[in-house]
Amino acid sequence: MMNKSLAKNIAREHAEVRGTILDIRQEIRRLQSEAGPAHEVGNLRKLFASFAQHLKRHFELEEGGGFIGEYPEPGTQRVVKELLGQHRLFERDLDALLAAIVSSEEGKACLSDECAHELEAFLQRLEQHERAEIDLLQKTVYHETGGGN
Repeated sequence: MMNKSLAKNIAREHAEVRGTILDIRQEIRRLQSEAGPAHEVGNLRKLFASFAQHLKRHFELEEGGGFIGEYPEPGTQRVVKELLGQHRLFERDLDALLAAIVSSEEGKACLSDECAHELEAFLQRLEQHERAEIDLLQKTVYHETGGGN
């Protein structure tokens, strides 16, 4: 049975992730509205680095807190395994994207159109992943409260 406190923590975490995704998109739009092929992105770099650390802790909470192990149905276990595998891919992509944001020249960061597109694609994949987790969480709570009987 899912711990109500854990379920609330994960729901709060998902809300924070959604909020940070919006902040990142807003910063990308701000940078793209400035002139020039590449823009200084110190704020985006800091925001994304903080987001990367938060997202890794978020994944640890889901994996270590019992959320991932709460699904006994065979079909659900397949979905859980896919979500876990996605965590590792997201962590790899986070590191690669953070490195892409940072320019090696003079320690300045720049945002190219290509990097902006890669960031948006990553954010879209992450949103799909988060929705799948939320759906799974809702189905579990629904089933445990007698809605599934």
